[in-house]
Parts: sequence; structure tokens; C-alpha cells
Amino acid sequence: MKRFFELVYLYTGFFIFGIAMLIVFPIVGLAQLLPSRKLQENIKLWCMKFWASSFYTFGVWFYHKGTIQAQEQWPKGSLIIVANHNSLLDTPALYLMLKRFALPLAKIELTKAPVFGHLCAWITLAVDRKSAESRKRAMSDMTSYLADGGSLVIFPEGKTNKSDKPLQPFEPGAFRLSFESGVPLVPVLVRNSRYCLAATKPMTLRPGIVTTEPGPVFNPAQYPDALSFQKAVVNWYEVKLGMA
Repeated sequence: MKRFFELVYLYTGFFIFGIAMLIVFPIVGLAQLLPSRKLQENIKLWCMKFWASSFYTFGVWFYHKGTIQAQEQWPKGSLIIVANHNSLLDTPALYLMLKRFALPLAKIELTKAPVFGHLCAWITLAVDRKSAESRKRAMSDMTSYLADGGSLVIFPEGKTNKSDKPLQPFEPGAFRLSFESGVPLVPVLVRNSRYCLAATKPMTLRPGIVTTEPGPVFNPAQYPDALSFQKAVVNWYEVKLGMA
């Protein structure tokens, strides 16, 4: 009986999420037609925040620890934002926090879903991680986007963490991109999202508070190579998570 009510709660939550997605779908679609990229991005950011706010209706709350003060210190131009990835809630947690639009990197499978796939294609940079050509093209697209003044959101673990460890090994792509482009990188620590919406099967949705905490701005120019740059960011996470 307990599992029955958990499933009712879970599917009610996803139903509300779906309604929010349908509301923003035509708005994002129309934004694609606008000539101004800045205006497009402002509309997309508002839509992402509206969609993310749908989780409040079923008891998931978001607390942004020091994010306003931190973002005032962020560079005004291009920026790469990375975050740990324990749950589907990590993305809404990030976009409720952000004061600027940042294009998220997403797996190409998300673009194949009905309706949501079109929305995902409009607001993300999709990549097929199994294809070397797709990864190369995505790296080129990200480099161009940063050079044009845009910002990116990347989950360097590559996939949702389903292990019993607080952090999975980071892929080098985001750090190599930052190092080679000279664009600063900011890590964000997301806590408690796994408790509220576990990535394991069957998924379990619980009321709770998801916390986001941004770290310092990491300037790649201060490091001799991309590997040492990556190790410095990983060390920040490990200290925050009590792993170091």
C-alpha cells in the first residue's frame, strides 16, 4: 500500500511537470523565430525557471546558498558552469538559481521523446556520447557558442550517479574546453536531489529541500594544463563532500 501511494505521488508530480512543459513549449518555439539571441535566451531562461518551479507543487523546495552574492562576482562574459549529477532535479535546481541563461549539454536520446524532444532540441546542445563524430561536433559547437559570448551548463560526470558514492569520476571534456578557450569555470554543488528524486529504478519521489551552492570562479590561465585544472575543481567538490 505504501508503494502504491508513492507511485501515485510520483506520477502526479510528473503530470504537473508535463503540464508546465506544455505551457512553455509554444513560448520557446516562438522564441526560436526571434532575430535577437539575447532576447531568445532571456525567454528561454524564464521558461526554464517556470518549468522548474512546477516541482514546488509537490513538495520539492530549492534553497540557493549564497548564489546571489556569488553570481555578482562572476565574469560578465562567457562562463562554463559544471555541477554534480545525482538526479533529474539537478537541472531545475540549477536554472532556478541562475541569473543568466546557460545552454545545457544533453544526451541526444532526450531529443527523441514526443513533444519534450522538440523542447529539448531548442534549449539544449544535444550530443550522442557513443559517436566520436557527434562529440567532436558538439565540442566545436560549444567552442563557437562560448566565443560568441554564451555560457554553458555541463554535468562532467557524464551521467546520473546511481552508485553509492557521492561523486563519480569527471570526464575531461568541460575542463579541456575551458582550458583551451580560456573561459572561466564555476562549479556548483547540488545536495539532496538524490533523496528527493532518486535516479534508481523504480524512481522514488519525496518532499524535501534541494540545495545549490556555487564555488569560486576557476580561471584556467592559472593552471599549467587541463588535467591539473580538472584536479583542482574535483578537489573543491571532494572537500565540500567530505571526501578529502
